[in-house]
Amino acid sequence: MRAFEIELNGKELCLAGIGKGILGVTINWVARPRRSDEIGGVAVGGLIDPTKRQVRWTSRKLHIGDELRIKIVEKDAVDKPRRLQRKGLG
Repeated sequence: MRAFEIELNGKELCLAGIGKGILGVTINWVARPRRSDEIGGVAVGGLIDPTKRQVRWTSRKLHIGDELRIKIVEKDAVDKPRRLQRKGLG
């Protein structure tokens, strides 16, 4: 299956993959008005088809100077997701 090898500052965060479904990496940085603090983060997750279950491998804060590496690979096995939940109806 296709998978993402994710590293943060040279250390492996996870090997995430889904046979059929959606696999994604979200990177964000938020500088909020009227506040001096800023928030950065990365999350790796997806949606397994046909079960419609949402999965998440990791969610981490990011800081200035962090280096994030994402490599697309072909693997027979991947890390087990840390969180698994049925998709809400809506």
